[in-house]
Amino acid sequence: MKVGATVAFPTLCSSFIEMRFGENKIASGSGFIVKYRGTYLVTARHNLTGRDQNTDICISPNGGIPNKVVIECRTRMQIPGTKDTFAAPVRKINLDLYKDESPQWLEHPILGKTADIAVIPLNEIDDAIGFDIEDEVVINYGDKSEKFKPKFEMMDSLVVCGYPFGQSSGNSFPIWCDARLASEYYYNIEGKPIFFVDCRARMGQSGSAVFHWSSEFRSDNPAMSWAMRPNKAAYVMGVYSGRINKESDIGIVWKISCVRDIIDATIS
Repeated sequence: MKVGATVAFPTLCSSFIEMRFGENKIASGSGFIVKYRGTYLVTARHNLTGRDQNTDICISPNGGIPNKVVIECRTRMQIPGTKDTFAAPVRKINLDLYKDESPQWLEHPILGKTADIAVIPLNEIDDAIGFDIEDEVVINYGDKSEKFKPKFEMMDSLVVCGYPFGQSSGNSFPIWCDARLASEYYYNIEGKPIFFVDCRARMGQSGSAVFHWSSEFRSDNPAMSWAMRPNKAAYVMGVYSGRINKESDIGIVWKISCVRDIIDATIS
């Protein structure tokens, strides 16, 4: 399967994750691979802690707290005799969540455990397929290219891409759910770098990538209000964290800038 030929690129970047205690499954969730100064899995922090992000209460009805995670990802393989690549079958990676009782995931350098984001380095799997999470979109014009920052407005169409109730769409592919931007993207909420989406997301989708999927982008360039690409691209906007309450379809998304902050702080 040639990358991008028959499968949307964000599908290949999404990861089904399973939390375990020893060999016993506790829960499943969603995550995604990013390529930013290395290779990383991004997910919601509460997936790995096994505790409610706000109350710190154990999520599992059996009281289990995970100490391992199994991550599914895809890698690029080159077709012999050509320059073309294809997505290899799913690869499963088993990782310990703790070493000497210390978490092996990375948290935000300022917000720490209050931010529902966790980043796991996967640098030994450098060929994993993942999102570019730079804050610019590249438009190619023949042998020239131009970068710009896209602009977003209320009720813009977004995608929450993950595994509700642990369900895939076959071949370990994620399920794409339509979402709408439900808060002003360029403003934080209650001092937190989050925004809201209107989406019928459900259990298991926490940790999903939230992105704009289009061939058209509003531009911050005064000379070019809209930019067009020959094919669709994903601009990753954040990490889905869950609903504001069980009765609502309004979901919380931590901004993707938090992921860059985490990685930058680790490498700096």
